Amino acid sequence: MAKLVKWEKKPLPALRVIGRSLTVNFKEMQSVGSSLPSFWKQCFADRTMETLDNLSDETLEKAYVGWMGEWDEQQQTFTYLVGVSVAPATEPPEGFDCRDIAPCTVAVSWIQGPESEIFKAAHQLSEEALKDHGCEYDNEGGWSMEVYACPRFTTLDADGHRILDYYLPCR
Repeated sequence: MAKLVKWEKKPLPALRVIGRSLTVNFKEMQSVGSSLPSFWKQCFADRTMETLDNLSDETLEKAYVGWMGEWDEQQQTFTYLVGVSVAPATEPPEGFDCRDIAPCTVAVSWIQGPESEIFKAAHQLSEEALKDHGCEYDNEGGWSMEVYACPRFTTLDADGHRILDYYLPCR
């Protein structure tokens, strides 16, 4: 079972996320499963990640990110961007997408558990932690982000669990 093992609130500087994006249908994701694992595999196979690894201005710790935003309640879709965080002025390579994040306060949750469970639980556990700490999600930010920190995410613990960092803008 996935669980929250660490939570902190901290300032996040302005940054840009550069990568490849996919429009995800939330209803389909709930019924037939997520297309995101195959999208990640595609990004590794088509050398997207190799191109991103060559961007030198990373602003967060060395990590890949999964940025989520642009929720469309009517269409039940959102944008998912596989990428890296870089300095705000970094130009994306040709054919790559980017999203800018204004300076803000973020809640960072470490979600630990089997990989099959941490993604499903990350947002809910993070929102519960926000409330427990007297904070609320900042809708003006309009995004959330998975951060695949090394070695927390990339190395399994003795129980075969990973730790996913999950960022939410908050106030």
